[in-house]
Amino acid sequence: MALAREAYRALEDVVRPEYLTEEPAVLDGYCFVWGNDVIFGDNFAPRPHAVILPGSTEEVQGIVKVCNRYGIEFKAHSTGFVSAAFSSRTGFLSIDLRRMNKILEIDERNMYAVVEPYVSSCELITETIKRGLRSYNPAGPSTSIVASATSFCGLSSAQISAGFGGRTPLSVEWVLPDGEILRLGSLATGAGWFTGDGPGPSLRGVMRGYSGPAGGLGVITKAAIKLVPWYGPPQIETTGKPPSYRAEIPASFRVYTVVFPSRDQLFEALYLTSEEAISYACSRRGPFTMAAGMTASNKEVEEVWRGGYFQNKFAHSLSVVLDASSPREMEYREACLQEILRRTEGEIFPEDSRAQSARFVHAFTGQGGVKGTFRSTGAFITGANADEALKVLQKANELAYGLKDKFAKEGKILDDADSAWVTGYEDSAFGGHEELVVRYDPADPDSTRAAAEVMSLIDSLWLEKNIDIGAFAGCSHSSFEGSIHEIAGPKCLNYHIWMKKIKSAFDPNLVSESSFYVNPDVNNTSSANSQKSTQNDLDNKQPIT
Repeated sequence: MALAREAYRALEDVVRPEYLTEEPAVLDGYCFVWGNDVIFGDNFAPRPHAVILPGSTEEVQGIVKVCNRYGIEFKAHSTGFVSAAFSSRTGFLSIDLRRMNKILEIDERNMYAVVEPYVSSCELITETIKRGLRSYNPAGPSTSIVASATSFCGLSSAQISAGFGGRTPLSVEWVLPDGEILRLGSLATGAGWFTGDGPGPSLRGVMRGYSGPAGGLGVITKAAIKLVPWYGPPQIETTGKPPSYRAEIPASFRVYTVVFPSRDQLFEALYLTSEEAISYACSRRGPFTMAAGMTASNKEVEEVWRGGYFQNKFAHSLSVVLDASSPREMEYREACLQEILRRTEGEIFPEDSRAQSARFVHAFTGQGGVKGTFRSTGAFITGANADEALKVLQKANELAYGLKDKFAKEGKILDDADSAWVTGYEDSAFGGHEELVVRYDPADPDSTRAAAEVMSLIDSLWLEKNIDIGAFAGCSHSSFEGSIHEIAGPKCLNYHIWMKKIKSAFDPNLVSESSFYVNPDVNNTSSANSQKSTQNDLDNKQPIT
């Protein structure tokens, strides 16, 4: 379906004609989404009406006002790691923010950077380490730092020192769904970008919450991102070719792989490491991800995996990276680590420079984890996403792996052992994050259906066990269009009612596409039927032992 000619001309008046197109070949380039086949049964999402490329906040505002005038749904996206076309509905205007790609300011004294949406996390880290600072690195080097901090959920092993994504945005510039511009915090008073709170009630919870509305509540056009100290050199030296290049580990860093006798001791060590605040990065990545991250090809990882080496040695292991501002501080941090290992019976596993380099690269940019997930089967999706106390994550890990392993042993998805990623937060009381990786074959319909079934069963199990119920308000679960909120909301302070009120107040014409957020107009009968169906699934499901 094409846009009305009057609406198309109005959009052309906002941006130059070369930044607006309805060309089918271009539109189709926005439709392929990895993982889309698991959620919606097709590798291609619905084709947008058109694609538009604004170059400024004012142009974004003009586009949004045109959409309100003509009743056009829009959805904005940044670097596209998760595509703008990730939608269950047909027909919307895709706002591609790639022209908004500048680092506008790096304030060394107040430790923040002001960036536009198309700045990647790797780009920001590369520039800030030249000044002795760094940002957190969400979900791989190509991800938009603004999207991850304000609008979506992106995690990394370095968040234990740099902060969880939702804790990193300061002031932001936000084009609301009705076309008004809202500036949060100190920016609203002309005092700069240093805080996202005040004067008056904070709106950062509305803007972001747990994982953000993923384009369902307008467009963030600029954001100040919190920075933390960087104790390495202003540039990291590399050798070789991607994705198997090596990085020279700075003298101010130490890289360890630590193995434990049991899962209990692994989680205890993760808690203590977070509590003592000694690490640059700390995570459990799963033995297959570790094997894939340090090998150059699928053939090589298959050879080492078939030998059983990684599953035997690294079933209960943590990758730990320490950094320090001085030799004396490093001595202290290493002593703390040794005491943690003494209490948990952990041992440092001896690794060569190649393996240590792979661990460091993953901690620094997140590149290793992406290589280890995409390459093996061509596609993956994560289920059992949870942000909870570490004891809850441990139980969640065990339950989710029990479900996934059944499908893996039947050959429907890759049998990659316990593939869960687990990492702590900078505050041990806050807990940590977990995702169970499901690697499937996108060319095999049976494998795709199996991945979808694993996701659905895990969601049902989470609802049954009351694990991370608040996360169902975000975009990390497998049910969309609001029906899941009707089931999870009553278990968590009726959050879905408040989300719908926020959506209605901020987006009265419902033009900001909301497949990943909430739709106030979801049919209550449909939601009730979905709830009944899900409850039947829970009643009929065999108990997990």
